[in-house]
Amino acid sequence: MDPRSEVLLRQPELFQGSLLLVGLPADDLLGKLPNARGWCWHAGDQAALDARF
Repeated sequence: MDPRSEVLLRQPELFQGSLLLVGLPADDLLGKLPNARGWCWHAGDQAALDARF
């Protein structure tokens, strides 16, 4: 998992509501935050995220 994602997952109580993550890495972060949606600048990473989540 990307270190940036790990920082967010250390404080899950801050992310209980709806959340939009922009520029996120193509890892399992969206799977760990059920109310989150993600968007990435890189088309390949975005396609991978769309396919997985």
